[in-house]
Amino acid sequence: MAGATRLLPAYLVVGPDELKRKQTVTRLRAHVEGLFADFNLEELVASADMEPVGVLSSLNTLPMGGDLRVVIIENAGKLPKPVSEAIIEYLKAPNESCTLLLVAETLAKSTRLYKAVAKVGPRSVIECGAPKRRDLMPYVQKLAADAKIRDNSQYAKLMKTEA
Repeated sequence: MAGATRLLPAYLVVGPDELKRKQTVTRLRAHVEGLFADFNLEELVASADMEPVGVLSSLNTLPMGGDLRVVIIENAGKLPKPVSEAIIEYLKAPNESCTLLLVAETLAKSTRLYKAVAKVGPRSVIECGAPKRRDLMPYVQKLAADAKIRDNSQYAKLMKTEA
């Protein structure tokens, strides 16, 4: 994205508002559009068998055909401890051509990982709190539009799952 502000080396998107989390991920993905987007964007999901070596390799890979690589780790609140520790160490001297996005529904502010990402910059932690009551109807309408729900029976099902 030409003329865009420089991204931080890492961000943490955390909170129960799934729509806000998804919007943030979409905005960051847009920074690597183009011919080499498949190479410069890597999306991982935290799991028990995730290895620190693989994650660090992804973070230290240089971008191809551009100046930015993005690594997104979903479900970051469930990272295995060795991976979490490796990311904390990585953030002390991150790859300047890579941006890490950790996405989590919950991650305590007291964790070392949360604190390490918070040190990256003043806007590195993006809170996605639950919508307030007054914002709930537009929120559900947006969810329905995103899910392409048009009739009332589908809308009622969505309302039950959101409650």
